[in-house]
Amino acid sequence: MHCLFVCLSVASYQLIPMVLSAYCSSPPRVDHGKYSALESAKYTNGASVKYSCESGYVLIGEATIYCTASGAWSIPVPHCKAMRCPFPPKILHGKYIERDFRYGQSIRYKCDTGYSLVGEELVTCILAGSNAVKWSETPKCKVVQCKLPPSIENGAHSNQGTAVFTRGMSVQYTCKPGYTLTGEANLYCSDSGTWSPLPPHCEVTGCVTPDVQNGKVTLSEEEGRITIRCNPGYFLKGNHTIQCTLDRMWDSPPPTCVRGMYSCNAGCFLNLCDRVWVRLGRIKYSTTAVMVDGSSGGRPGHRRHFEGRRAPPPCPAPPGNWPAGRDFETPAL
Repeated sequence: MHCLFVCLSVASYQLIPMVLSAYCSSPPRVDHGKYSALESAKYTNGASVKYSCESGYVLIGEATIYCTASGAWSIPVPHCKAMRCPFPPKILHGKYIERDFRYGQSIRYKCDTGYSLVGEELVTCILAGSNAVKWSETPKCKVVQCKLPPSIENGAHSNQGTAVFTRGMSVQYTCKPGYTLTGEANLYCSDSGTWSPLPPHCEVTGCVTPDVQNGKVTLSEEEGRITIRCNPGYFLKGNHTIQCTLDRMWDSPPPTCVRGMYSCNAGCFLNLCDRVWVRLGRIKYSTTAVMVDGSSGGRPGHRRHFEGRRAPPPCPAPPGNWPAGRDFETPAL
């Protein structure tokens, strides 16, 4: 109520009450919300505004407030509250460790010992449409795996055929004959996915084991002695067994494995037999004739006879495991 003085005459005044319009200031702001009217509008007694919230929030209180005759807005003013996601999904061999499930907040997942996280560690409460929320994609936990065990020079580890090594698995290292293992023989796949402890190494303690291509070297029961056997289709050139001497040298040159294709040297065909075997094609021979298939000793299928003169002496048995006697037939390639 406002009063106004009115001059009635020179000597008297009269107090006349009158009502003037009241104005409210701009409506209160709310976090994550807005009101409907323009900010530049004038708010007189009885004017109203309506509040609404951003996506992911819900309005708490009356949505509409009014400008009162006193120039103040009606109370209480509403506010916007974040929506809550449901309880986060459980994952096998893991768990979440935060408890704030409100919109826009994140929780953290971690895996049990021996497992590693696949996916994002943080999962966030996000919008699911215009008026709902949900969790972003949750990760998974898989058992920890190690890379293939490290290789060592002049040695090897067990479980060579294993493609996947998981936490807790182990391998054992051994050295070739003539070498001694220095360090821990057993390595373990740890919880962190690495091999522990550091791999060992092999030090020379005797003769260096030869690397026989197309063959296999085995350690004999007698110390310092090795035996070499060739793969099928190959024949040994040299001694099957060799011995390591005190000066760390083999008592004879390490043998080699070569394809089982030998024939008597061409010199034999000319009565100049030097009794040396060379690699050729498939050959059948005797004291009187030689059959050569695909070799330099004759055309394929050609039989060479020694007519009119004495046949050349035969070459000795080819190297390797051949039966005794004069007639041999080499295996095909």
